[in-house]
Amino acid sequence: MKNPAHSVTSDWIWLIAGIVITALYIVFSTPFYEMLYYDGAFSNEMYNSGMYLVVACYTSMICWIFPILYYWIIDRFERWYHWLIILMLTMALSPTVIYIYCDSYFQENNMDLLSIPLKNFNIINMVVTFVLFCIVCLSVKKLSSHCSTTPF
Repeated sequence: MKNPAHSVTSDWIWLIAGIVITALYIVFSTPFYEMLYYDGAFSNEMYNSGMYLVVACYTSMICWIFPILYYWIIDRFERWYHWLIILMLTMALSPTVIYIYCDSYFQENNMDLLSIPLKNFNIINMVVTFVLFCIVCLSVKKLSSHCSTTPF
């Protein structure tokens, strides 16, 4: 991470904007996900059990951990393909965690048929993960000492 004494105000504004966008995504996760994907029984169960909020929290956590790891902790691999590896890790881990969490809930409550719409929901969640990952990268990269121009 860049020395805070050498950062400018706009770097911190980008970080705050990323945090605000993530917070809004978490707060409005239920209507957001239901707008993107609605399937009767699946959406009703996700809504009634509060799983949209859990999905949004897991997605946000994963989307913040990997960019912070890349831009602030490792901060040495400044090539575009290093960033692409981090993106692929995020894009693989987020849907996997969401699928395991939701599927285990459905299995416990004898709702095996909801595993099929869960796969479709995971595709939508992968798009959300990609967009949120890019937003987080834009918000944290300016405070990086070596990777501040990676990838865009």
